[in-house]
Amino acid sequence: MTSRSETPRHRVFISFHNDDQRYKDRFVRMMGGNIVDESVGDGDIDDGRLATETIRQQIRDNFIRDATVTVVLIGPCTWQRKHVDWEIGSSLRETRSNPRCGLLGILLPNHPNFRERPYNPRLIPPRLASNCEGDDPYAAIYYWRNARGVDAIRGWIHRAFQRRNGTPPHNNSQQFQNNWGGDCLRGWQARTGGAYIGGGRVKPGRRGQFPGGWQKSARGCGTSGGGRGGCPGRSRFRHRARRSGCGWRRSGCCRTRR
Repeated sequence: MTSRSETPRHRVFISFHNDDQRYKDRFVRMMGGNIVDESVGDGDIDDGRLATETIRQQIRDNFIRDATVTVVLIGPCTWQRKHVDWEIGSSLRETRSNPRCGLLGILLPNHPNFRERPYNPRLIPPRLASNCEGDDPYAAIYYWRNARGVDAIRGWIHRAFQRRNGTPPHNNSQQFQNNWGGDCLRGWQARTGGAYIGGGRVKPGRRGQFPGGWQKSARGCGTSGGGRGGCPGRSRFRHRARRSGCGWRRSGCCRTRR
C-alpha cells in the first residue's frame, strides 16, 4: 500500500467562492509542490462579456481539461455560486478528450458546520452533496487542515483520483443559471421525492422550494431568478404570472409565486 509520503502528485482544479480567496491562496501555498494548481485566476475569463455556454466551455477546455482531481473549498455561501456548480458539473463530465476528475470537498473554518459531525448537506453545493451519498459515493467531504495536515490532504486527493473509475457520478441535474441570493445559511431545499434542486427549473407537476426565492406549483409558472442578493428577476416573473394566471404572495424579503 502506498504511504502518504509516497502519494503521487496530481493536477488539481480548485473550485471556490471569491469571498474565500484567502483560503484558496493558503491552500495553494500550503500544498506547494504536492499539487499542480490548474485553477481559474482573476481575469482569466471575461465573465461580463461572454455567453454562459462559452464560459462553461472555457472552464472545461482551458482549465479542467488537464486536471485529474477537483477540490471544492466550501465556505458558508459556496453552494450559491453558479461558477462552482458549473465547475463541478464540468469536472464530472466524461468526454473523449477530457476524462472526468476525481472530486472532494473541504469545509473551511468559516463554514457553519466546520468540525461538526454530521455536516448539513444543504450547506454544501448540491451537485457535490448528491455525489457524497450512499455506501460507495463518488466524492467525499473533509475538514480544513493546517500545514501539518499536508500529507493527509495528499491522501484525500489521491483517493479521489482512484475513485474516478468506481461509482459513476451523479451529474444529471440542470446547471445553475445564476447565483442564488438570500440568506446562504438557510441552505438549498429538497424537492418532493428526495431529489435535490441544483438551481435550475423544477419539472412540471413537482413542487420545490428555494431559499429566499420562489415556489413552483404544478401550473408551471416561470423559472428561477437567483441573481445577486434579494429577489432578482421579479418583474419577469410577475409578467409570466399575469399571463399564466399564477398568484403572488409575500414570503420573507421576497415575492414568491404560488
